Amino acid sequence: MTTTIRKTLSPGTYRIQASRTGYNQYEATIRVSSTGSVSCVSVSSGSCSSSSTPGMSISGRSVTIRMKTASSGGCTNDSDCSTGYECFAGACRKITTTGCTPGTKECTDGTHYRTCQSNGTWGRTIRCATGNHCEGNGRCVKDSTGGSCSLTANFSYSVNGKTINFTDTSTSSGSGCSITTRLWNLGSGMASQNRTCSRTFPNYNANYPIILRVTDNKGNTKTVSKTVRTGSSSGGTTGCTPNTRRCVGNRGVQTCQSNRTWSRTVNCPSGYHCSGAGNCVRDSTGGGGVTPSTDEWETESRDLAQNAEHTIRVSHDDYEMITMRIKISSSGTVSCKSVTGGNCNSTTPPGIKISGSTVTAYMKEWTGSGSGGGTGLNDPAYLSWLDSKGGLNNITTPDIMELRDSIVGIEDVGFAVVTQQVMQCRDALLGL
Repeated sequence: MTTTIRKTLSPGTYRIQASRTGYNQYEATIRVSSTGSVSCVSVSSGSCSSSSTPGMSISGRSVTIRMKTASSGGCTNDSDCSTGYECFAGACRKITTTGCTPGTKECTDGTHYRTCQSNGTWGRTIRCATGNHCEGNGRCVKDSTGGSCSLTANFSYSVNGKTINFTDTSTSSGSGCSITTRLWNLGSGMASQNRTCSRTFPNYNANYPIILRVTDNKGNTKTVSKTVRTGSSSGGTTGCTPNTRRCVGNRGVQTCQSNRTWSRTVNCPSGYHCSGAGNCVRDSTGGGGVTPSTDEWETESRDLAQNAEHTIRVSHDDYEMITMRIKISSSGTVSCKSVTGGNCNSTTPPGIKISGSTVTAYMKEWTGSGSGGGTGLNDPAYLSWLDSKGGLNNITTPDIMELRDSIVGIEDVGFAVVTQQVMQCRDALLGL
C-alpha cells in the first residue's frame, strides 16, 4: 500500500514523519541541495539503505519510505495493543524487556527519549529541554532558527467537559514561507499531524500537558507546550469571552478566564445580589427588592480512607470556617469525634449532623472578626502577597481561589489566611 504526498521544498534539511494505521511510525531526514537533488540523512530505527525496512529509497525527486507492519495494528494508548505489546508513536510494538544495548538511546516521540540501562531494559522516558527536539538515536537537538522565515509555534483550544479541541495557530512569516509539518503530543501515546485535533481526557477538572512541534518549508522547527484543564461534568464551560461575567443563582458570580472557561463561583457580599452581566447590586429595601436566599448549600465529595480519623475544614463566603474531626470505620460508618468551638450532632452553629455518609456542617455567619489567626487586613505577609499580585486593583479569580484553598489546607501561601482577606479581594474583583 502506497500513499503519495507532493511537497514543494526549497534547498535545506527536512524531517519527514511517516505514519499509517497498522504500521510503525518513523521519522526520516532528507536534504535538498541548491540544484534540487535529494539525499537521505537518516531514518529512525532504520537506515538510508534502499533494501532495508525501515529504510528509504530516492529516485530523482521521489522519496519512498518503507515502514514495518505493526505487530498489533495502530493505537492511541497501550490498552489498544495486544498483551506483550506497547503503544509507541501511534503503533503497537513488542515490549522489549531485555536485549537493548546498555547506554544506547532512542526517541519515543518528537520531544522525548529513553536510555537502555545496564540490565538491558529501557529506562524511564525523559523530555528534551525546551527549545529542543529528539531525533536520530535519541539525541536532543536544538530547534532550528535558520533560513529567511520567522517561525512562531502556538495553539488555541476550547473546552467542553472532558473533551478539548485544539487548533494550530502557528505562523511562519517571510516571503514564500509556510508550515509544512506539525506533530501534536496529546499525552498517553496519542498524537496527531492535523491542523486541528481533539482528545477526550480521563477526568473532569484536571490538568494535562500538551505539546505541539511545527516545521516550516525552510527547515525551521519550534515547539510550544501548554497545560490545559478539562471542564466540569455539567459541560458548558467553553466559548466564553475572557474577563466577562455572568450570574449564577441569586448571589453567585463567575468570571471568564483567559482559557475561555468559567471560574468557580464567587458570591456577592452580604446585602448585594447579582444582576445583569454579572454585577453585584445592592439589595433594595422595599418595592419589589431582591432578598437573597438565607439557605446556601454547597456539596463536596471527598474520598477518605476507612478505619481512620480525619480532620476536615469547611469554608464558605460570609461564614466562619468550621473544623471537625470525624472517624470512618472499616465498614464505612461515619461518626463525629469533635467540632472546634461547637458540638457533634448539633444544628446550632458551629455544629455538624451525620446521616449515612453525608456530613452537614452548620456554620456561623461571619461578623467581620475573621477566623484562622493572623492580623487580618494589616498582616504584613498578606500585604506583601497583594504587592506580588500588583495590588488590589489587579486581583484575579485564581488569586482568590489561592487564598480560599489555603484556608482549607490545599495550598500554602506563606501566611495564615483569614476570611476578611478573601472578602476584600473578592470585593475588589467585583468593583465594590
